[in-house]
Amino acid sequence: GWQKFSTSSSNDLEAWAHRLCNNDNSQESRVDEGIVWCNNTRWNNTKTELIGLKMEDNETGDEVDVRRRGPYFELKSSRFGRQQETTEDPQEARRKQEEAMKKEMADMKHRTNLLENRGNDIEAVRGGMRIEPYTGVHRWNLVFAHQPAREGSCDAVGIVSQEFSTFGPSRTPLLGRDYMNANSVALYANGELHFRGQCVATAIAPIRKAKPVESTAESGDGEKSASESPAKAADAIADVAESTQVDTGAEDDAGAAHASKATKLLIKQNTVVTCIIDTDAEGGTLSFELNGTLLEFKKATYVRRGQQAETLSGFINVFERLENTTAVYPIVMTCPLDELYEELEEENRKFKDKQTKKDVTRPTKAEPDTDSSSEEEEEDEQITPQQLKQMAKFAKMPVSALKKQEDSDLRKLWKKVQIELEAMRVRYPTIHIQISERAKRNLASSGTPVKDIVPGTIITIILRPAA
Repeated sequence: GWQKFSTSSSNDLEAWAHRLCNNDNSQESRVDEGIVWCNNTRWNNTKTELIGLKMEDNETGDEVDVRRRGPYFELKSSRFGRQQETTEDPQEARRKQEEAMKKEMADMKHRTNLLENRGNDIEAVRGGMRIEPYTGVHRWNLVFAHQPAREGSCDAVGIVSQEFSTFGPSRTPLLGRDYMNANSVALYANGELHFRGQCVATAIAPIRKAKPVESTAESGDGEKSASESPAKAADAIADVAESTQVDTGAEDDAGAAHASKATKLLIKQNTVVTCIIDTDAEGGTLSFELNGTLLEFKKATYVRRGQQAETLSGFINVFERLENTTAVYPIVMTCPLDELYEELEEENRKFKDKQTKKDVTRPTKAEPDTDSSSEEEEEDEQITPQQLKQMAKFAKMPVSALKKQEDSDLRKLWKKVQIELEAMRVRYPTIHIQISERAKRNLASSGTPVKDIVPGTIITIILRPAA
C-alpha cells in the first residue's frame, strides 16, 4: 500500500493510481501530506512496486520519491510521456516518399521491359555434372513444380554436348531443334523426344492400373455381378484409353505420330522426371522415368497399315550421335508462365491508375497561386552556387558556412535576398557620383552649402521620365 500516508490519503492515491497511464508525466493528486505527481510512472522489473512518482511535502517543502507497494494492476496505454510517438521530420518523410516513387518507377520500367520481350523468353540452364563415356550409370531427378505452359512445347529436360552454347533467351525452343548442329537431345513436356531438328519419338504415357473387378460366387448375386462387371470393365478401358495415345492414322504419312499431338501433357505439375544415362551400354543410352516408371517411346517413322510403330526404351549411341562428343551435361529448358504476364499487366494498370488519380488531384496551371503549389515549388527549388555567393555577400558569411545550413533555412534566406535585390534593381537610368575632397572645394567656391557633405558621400541621380 501507500506507506506513511493516512488512511484517507492512501484510498485517494489508490483510486488515482488506477487512472494513470504507462510512462505518465501529466497527472497529479493533492492529499493531506502534499501534492503527488507523475514522473514517468511505471512498474519495476518484478512488478511489485509502482514507481515514477514524486511528492512535495507540505511541512518541509522537500521533494521526495513516492512508491506504491501492493498487488499488480495494468496501467493504461500511454498517450503522453517518454513513449509518445514523435512526429516524423517533414524532410525525412519527403525523402522516403521520393525513394518510394523512384522504386515504383523502376519496377514499372522492369515490368514494361519484361512485357516487351514477351515471347522472346525461352531459356536453358546447363548442369555442372560432366558425364564421360564408360563411367557407369548416371541419373538425376527433376521435379516440375509448375504446370508447363504453351502446351508443353517450351519445357524440356535432356542432355547436351560440351559444344552447346545457345542458352537463350529465344523465341523458339532450344533443345534438339537445331538440324545443323546435333549437340542436344531432350524430352519435352508434351511427350516429344527431339534430336537434330525433328521429333524422333513420342513417349507412351504410363498406363494407370485398373482396379480389379469384384465378383461374388453366391448364386443369388449372379445377375448383379454380371450387370456390374461390364460397367467396371468399361471404366477400366476408358482409363487405359485416356492415358495412352493410339495412332490410327500412321498410314497417311511418315510424320503422323509427330502431327498427332497429345491432348494432355506428359509432364505436369509436381511430376518427377528421372533422366538416366548408361555410359557403358550401346555407346551411351539415354532413358527417362516418369514418377518412377520407365518411359517407352514410339519411333516416329513410316508405318504401313496393320503394322505397329517400333517401340524404344531409350536413345542409344549418345556420344557418337552428338557429333562424337567426349562429354555430355544435363540441361533444363523452360519459359515463364502465362499468368506472369497477366500479373505484370495488372500491376502496370494499377500503377497507371494511381498516377492518373494523382494528376487529377494535383493543382492545375489555372491555380498557380495556391498555397500547396507554391510550397511544392519552393521545396523543389535547389539553391545554385551563384545564389549561395549572393547570400554570402548579403549575410557577410563564408559560403562554406552557408552550405552547412538546412535547405529550408537557405530558401528563407534566399527569399530575403531576393527582396533586397528587387528593391535595388535599376528600373531607370541611374548615375552614382562619389564626392571627393576636390569636388567639395569646387562646390564651396561656387556658393553651394557643403556643411553636411562628407568626402566619400555617394550621390545617386535617377533619371525618371516626366509624369
